[in-house]
Amino acid sequence: MKTKYKYIEFEFLGTANIWTIKNWRYNQYLGQLNYIEKWKQWELAPNDDTGWTMDCLADIIDFVKQLNNTRNSF
Repeated sequence: MKTKYKYIEFEFLGTANIWTIKNWRYNQYLGQLNYIEKWKQWELAPNDDTGWTMDCLADIIDFVKQLNNTRNSF
């Protein structure tokens, strides 16, 4: 699974439901992805005072698609 993109990377927190999002160049915490069981969807929880470009949002969408494919394969 691809976890490192042009500006951001995703790190698994040891639980199947939480991934952190960081700017890999500066190791800056940007937010996290949480799986909401009730909705059966991933939720983006951005850190305060963060800005998100279209490229970063597209990377998040790509990563969530990978997560969904992984989840659906079980």
